[in-house]
Amino acid sequence: MENMSTNYDNSLVVFSNKPTMVNKSVFVDTNYLNQLSTKDIESMTENPRYVNKINTPHKKQMLKLFDAFRKRKIDLIMSDMVKNELIGQIKSTVFENYTKYLITIDNNDNMDIFFTVAAAINACIHETGKNGDVKDTYSYLLAIAGNIRYFATQDRDILPVYDYLNNKIVKQNRDGKIEEINKIKKQIKLLAKGPKALRAEKMVDCLFLNTLPTFTLPISLFETDEKIYCIFERSEVILWMYRSLKSIENTEYLLKIDKWDYGVIDKCVQRVQKLAKQVNCISGVDIDENNFQLYLFKNSAQWQKKVDDKKLTKKLNAQLVLLQKTMAVENYGYISEDEIDKKESEKSFDVKCDTCGNVFEIITVYEGPVESHERAMGAERRHKWTDEVECPKCEEYAGIEYFIWEYPEGSREYTNVQCNNCEVTPKIPVYDPTLRTSDEF
Repeated sequence: MENMSTNYDNSLVVFSNKPTMVNKSVFVDTNYLNQLSTKDIESMTENPRYVNKINTPHKKQMLKLFDAFRKRKIDLIMSDMVKNELIGQIKSTVFENYTKYLITIDNNDNMDIFFTVAAAINACIHETGKNGDVKDTYSYLLAIAGNIRYFATQDRDILPVYDYLNNKIVKQNRDGKIEEINKIKKQIKLLAKGPKALRAEKMVDCLFLNTLPTFTLPISLFETDEKIYCIFERSEVILWMYRSLKSIENTEYLLKIDKWDYGVIDKCVQRVQKLAKQVNCISGVDIDENNFQLYLFKNSAQWQKKVDDKKLTKKLNAQLVLLQKTMAVENYGYISEDEIDKKESEKSFDVKCDTCGNVFEIITVYEGPVESHERAMGAERRHKWTDEVECPKCEEYAGIEYFIWEYPEGSREYTNVQCNNCEVTPKIPVYDPTLRTSDEF
């Protein structure tokens, strides 16, 4: 995908490019340097079969992760240091085709504050009788601040950090969050003084006080086999199955579908519940999705071979398509690929010009599905709307690219807005990383 801006600032971290594959974004910590060399990356770029020659498990893991990035299956995100010391030395002309897709978290004034917060969190973890590595915690906080889905590391030390943050803060109600956050702030006061301490305290509030759109999952390479991208994909299939089952609970439309197959639904329910019970992720009928997926990572060799989840989810998706079409008859809310030209040929955005501050409208035009590739539940399609116009006031050009990812068929996986010389005003919905439902497409 072409990038229309030089960087993206989400207030705590600054990305070189805005991540586009929200639910397939992976941040790798500095251990990437320990696993790979410039020669490894060059060899992998020139010959993808190079990975088969590698016998070191963790190096093979990282190369497979890089290969998934090379095939545009994931957003690969790294620090400036990793990019400069590892990627910056690569001389392969073939690799130049991929550099525009690399995303880095740029150094800014917050980096030192992140380290202070990481040290304070580790001090709180130590009081619970466990230990973490402050450098891993620092990198993990960067991933959380950037709303990155996965954090890949070779260390086990990150798991106590995840457990502490998830159980002591993320899962708690507001009063519980504040109580634990105050403990972290107490440690901050022991580590820093004056403005630095105040900034660190504000960062903790910003990171954890409000509901997080997503909580970054740590992936220890000690816990997974060498098919790391396959684990991403297959575990997302299971979670999609669970979310889909939740979305159709008690819906009145099921009684109106002649071909509704309750047998498929029952098999999916049994599949999800069997896995969930093994990891104690069921509370009533709800599953702790993060812990559930972590379990799937750790036990991938066991569950991937037992059931063909790909076939099962395709059958479930066929039922959901029937449901969506039934709802469309009454609500006119369903938009298939063939119907987009009729119902969503244009999308309007109010934007603010970066040059002069003028607010005006850009009406983007649908260009069709601009990318498609096969995944576990069928084709994933990327639909695009775009336009570029002159600002009525300063006459500088401003542009919008709007994308919808459709996966599986008929379901909106997530959306993304990219701006050139403008920003979308708050009253228009933009880039919602929490969009993980089976909304009508």
